[in-house]
Amino acid sequence: MVALTLLESAKLAAARGEVKRAAVIQTFRKESDLLATLPFMPIQGSAYAYNIEQTLPGIAFRGVNEAFTPSAGVISNATEPLKIGGGELDVDTAIIKMHGIGVRTSHEQMKTKALARQVSYDLIEGLSTDPKSMVGLKSRVPAGGAQALALASAAGLSMKLLDELIGMVDDPTHLLMN
Repeated sequence: MVALTLLESAKLAAARGEVKRAAVIQTFRKESDLLATLPFMPIQGSAYAYNIEQTLPGIAFRGVNEAFTPSAGVISNATEPLKIGGGELDVDTAIIKMHGIGVRTSHEQMKTKALARQVSYDLIEGLSTDPKSMVGLKSRVPAGGAQALALASAAGLSMKLLDELIGMVDDPTHLLMN
């Protein structure tokens, strides 16, 4: 499966003549720097399955005519259920007759902006207590865990700690902070 950014998806939709779809994707991209950066891919079914490396296999050195001690890594399977987000949009036909179809377009853009903001928020802050909503990074990376960097003082993030934080991530491409 090919993963595309929202910009690439919008260009593809526009090239296919899907003007409304391209406009909605562009609104998502403009409303959220986080969503604009992430690659998205199509998923068949109702969940995404992937593997997590739990433990790497052991490595050793050996002498001539000696054998290695066998070892194996541990891989666990994980599944991420897909979530359905959105909302109903109802614009009175009388309002459209009075002000034109542009009113409907404005309401569609507002709904798209609200959804982009909610998805962005939930990607970071989403709680695991709501089975209908997304689980965010805050729930997945607990404070004090192996993937979290604890600040030793109230002085904040120093260049040394920033380097340490970047070193904790495989092939980092972005820094996300408030």
